[in-house]
Amino acid sequence: MGSNLYVPEWWFKSEMTMMNDIMRNYQRTWGENVLWFEYDQLSATKNDVYDEGPSRAWFPPSELPVMFLEFRQDDPINTDEGFYTLSTATVTFQVSVAHDRFRFSPLLTAAHFRDRFSYDSRHYRVAKYEKQGFVHGQYLTITAMGVEIKSEEIINDMQQADFFTQTMTQ
Repeated sequence: MGSNLYVPEWWFKSEMTMMNDIMRNYQRTWGENVLWFEYDQLSATKNDVYDEGPSRAWFPPSELPVMFLEFRQDDPINTDEGFYTLSTATVTFQVSVAHDRFRFSPLLTAAHFRDRFSYDSRHYRVAKYEKQGFVHGQYLTITAMGVEIKSEEIINDMQQADFFTQTMTQ
C-alpha cells in the first residue's frame, strides 16, 4: 500500500541547507584547500589540428575548499628518456562552494575539462570531472581527478609557469 504523504517544498530546501552546512563543517575540520585554475577559453588560441597552443590561458587561481583529497603515486613508466613517474590526485568538493568561486557553473562539466589545480607543490590537469550526490533535483558534490603536470611540461607555458612558481614560493 502506497502512502500519500505530503512533504512541503520548504522542507526540501531546509534539508539541502542542512546537508550543505554539515559538509562545510566537515571540510573545515578535516578537509584541505587546493588552488583551482579555470580555463579561459576566450583568451586562449589553439591549433585547429592538434587542439593545443599556441596560446593557452587560465583565469587567476581561486582557493577551493575540498572535503576529500586522495593522492596516488603510480609505478614509474619506462620511456626512451628514462622512468617517468605519474601521480594522480582526486578531490571532492561541494557544488555550493564552487558556485561561489568558479566563473562558470561547476555543473557545466564540459567547461572544466581543461581546468587545472595545484596542491602540495604539485600541479594537475583535470582528466575526469563527475557530478555526484543527486538529491531533490540538485547535485551536492563534484569529484575531479587530476593527472600530474611535470615541470618539464610547464617550462614553455609562461602563464602556468608563473602561477605555479608563485604557489610554490607562498
